[in-house]
Amino acid sequence: MTMKNKNIGDELIESLTQARDLLRAGRTTQLSRRLVKQVPPPQHYTSAAVQEVRTKLNVSQAVFAEILGVSTVLVQAWEQGKRQPSHLACRLLDVISRDLATWRRFANAA
Repeated sequence: MTMKNKNIGDELIESLTQARDLLRAGRTTQLSRRLVKQVPPPQHYTSAAVQEVRTKLNVSQAVFAEILGVSTVLVQAWEQGKRQPSHLACRLLDVISRDLATWRRFANAA
């Protein structure tokens, strides 16, 4: 079977078979391992929590929207509880919350 014709299942079976054979032969130095760290999910942001982050930055909704790269209307919808911030927006809100001083300087430079 050529590489072009292999599907993911075939590749997994082949890799596991090779690993099994190496383990049986005691050739563990030819195997590699990786430690994968899982990143915790972002915090859930309620309307009050979004407004709290913005208030701590001491910026208007328009400036906050610019910092986040979203529209002012979207920030208003978050703060009114009409919409929920996306996973990515929550991740950025986490980053901002952890380093308010840097983000305040960033907001003041704009």
